[in-house]
Amino acid sequence: MQQKRYLRAFSWKGFLAGALLASLFLLTAGVFAGGGVSAVDENGIIYQETDPAGDDHGPGGYIYPRHEVFAPGSGLFDIREFTIEKYEEEYIFTFKFKELKDPWQGLKGFSHPLIHIYFDTSEGGQSELFRPGAGVELCEDHPWNYHLRLSGWWLRKMVPEDDPHELIRDLDIDAETSPWDVEKAEVSVDENLIEVELPRHIFTDPLQGADFHLFVGSFDPFGDDYFRPVEEDESNWSFAAPDRDNLDNAPRVIDWFHPREEKQEEILADFDGDEKARLTPISIPPAEEPGLSSGMRLIYSLVNLFIGGVIILVMVLMIRGVFMI
Repeated sequence: MQQKRYLRAFSWKGFLAGALLASLFLLTAGVFAGGGVSAVDENGIIYQETDPAGDDHGPGGYIYPRHEVFAPGSGLFDIREFTIEKYEEEYIFTFKFKELKDPWQGLKGFSHPLIHIYFDTSEGGQSELFRPGAGVELCEDHPWNYHLRLSGWWLRKMVPEDDPHELIRDLDIDAETSPWDVEKAEVSVDENLIEVELPRHIFTDPLQGADFHLFVGSFDPFGDDYFRPVEEDESNWSFAAPDRDNLDNAPRVIDWFHPREEKQEEILADFDGDEKARLTPISIPPAEEPGLSSGMRLIYSLVNLFIGGVIILVMVLMIRGVFMI
């Protein structure tokens, strides 16, 4: 009879100890794998890269317009760095240039750069530019879902369903309203930085994990889609490309944000009378998998191991006490 009580007690307590060990193992393994904990929407920088300096000459050899407002003839369209920050209610885009000037007193605090961004965030979309004024083509494998354009007078957002002919010519650059104006957005200039604060809700898809194209032209209120033209001979108001014979498909992109080993000039110079230069996108790193950060996972696991060890020690002592019965 005593032996049966011993076996029943030992089996029950042994089973309890084994169950605790198994539970502890599963909990610890789950934490290290990143599961079991809700995702944290971390704020801060989600993308930041630099672009080569001194390449604001398109496919190479572009000469600035001769008018004094374009002095010193370089650096005014030379984008050096692009940063995206994500917060609970907004995105912040920061564009760093070699130099920013405002000879025409733009409403946003600058005059020269015309900035275009195309985001590929999900399936579907459109591979052609919203309007062909930039004189380039986008990679067909990455159709865009959102298009942002920024000048010294407005900030606008388009989607593929919008009609590109709705405002094909808006000569009143001081106009306060447009079908594509981004409401509750703020644009500020600090020396050579342009900072854009955008409500997050204008993007229904997350930007983390997206691909994008970013390029800079010269704002011209009379140009094709506001891009300053490129001509063979030098003049006060156009860029010159004296080394090219056929400029029918010459890109009006003065600087392409391209933080890769291959040179911008090689890509933008790949055009002729029949074909335009084709741009490849840049990728934004995807968000981390749901779970705690690596540091918190380690702390959480160590605490659980300690608690589990104490429980196991108590169980062992209890079992040893059974043997003494």
